[in-house]
Amino acid sequence: MSMAALSAALSVLVGVLLGAVYDVIRFTRVLFSVDVRSPFAGKGQKRRRGAWFSYVFVTLGDLLFFAVATACMCVFFFLTGDGRMRAYALFGALGGFLLYYHTVGRLFIGICSYLAALCKKAIRWLFRKSLVPFRFLFAVSKKIIVRISGLPIVSRTFARYNEYKSKKKEEALRRRRQKRMQKNGYCKNG
Repeated sequence: MSMAALSAALSVLVGVLLGAVYDVIRFTRVLFSVDVRSPFAGKGQKRRRGAWFSYVFVTLGDLLFFAVATACMCVFFFLTGDGRMRAYALFGALGGFLLYYHTVGRLFIGICSYLAALCKKAIRWLFRKSLVPFRFLFAVSKKIIVRISGLPIVSRTFARYNEYKSKKKEEALRRRRQKRMQKNGYCKNG
C-alpha cells in the first residue's frame, strides 16, 4: 500500500475521531438542555429565556472543537506528510467526519437525548421523595406554632399590640379632626 493511500485511510479515521470529539461536545449541550438556535429575536418575536447563556455555551464548545480539530490535523499532517497539507487528506478527514456525524452521531445523540430525559425524570423523582420527611417536619412544626400562638402569653402580647395600634389610630383621627377645626375656625359637625 502506498503512503498516499495509507494517509487517505488514516485521514478518514482522523475524521471519525473528530466526529466522536464533536459528539462529546454535543452531549454536554444535551445534558444542560442548551438550545442551539440563535439568541437574537426576530421582528415581533419574544426573546427566549437564557438565550445568551446558550449562545455563549455553543460558541465556546465550537471554539473548543475547532482548536482540537486544528491540533489533530496539524499533528496528522506532520506525521504523514512531513508537515505538508494534502487536499486528499483534508477531504478524507471531512468525509470521515460527515460519515460519522450522519450515521453513528445521530444514533448517539438520539440515545443521549433519551438518557438525559430519563436522568432528569429520575432526579426529579428523587428530589420529590427526599422532600417527604421535610414535609412531615413542616406539618408538625406548623401544628406546634399554632398551639404556641394560642397560649395566654402570646395572646396577651397580641392583645397589647392590637390595643396599642387602635390607640394610635384613634389619636391620629383626633388630631386630624382638631386640625380641621382649627383651619376653618369652627366645627363642621355641629
